[in-house]
Amino acid sequence: MSSNQFKVILWLLRELHVKNVPSFNAFRKMQKGLRKTCGSVPEMHTSSLGNIFYVNDVQQSVAKVRDLISLRETY
Repeated sequence: MSSNQFKVILWLLRELHVKNVPSFNAFRKMQKGLRKTCGSVPEMHTSSLGNIFYVNDVQQSVAKVRDLISLRETY
């Protein structure tokens, strides 16, 4: 989704009087923080036919979910 399309969605939510709709910049800042905290960097691989593809580390993803669940249970 493009930034302009997303800005229209945020505008529409505000026009519909939805509570706590963030500004575009606030949303992007939160998104950046979430990527830093929860995201993972995909590893590049090349198939035997020479095709390039990317794969997330499943073990790392499961560990992050487990950590988030245990953190949630703490509070």
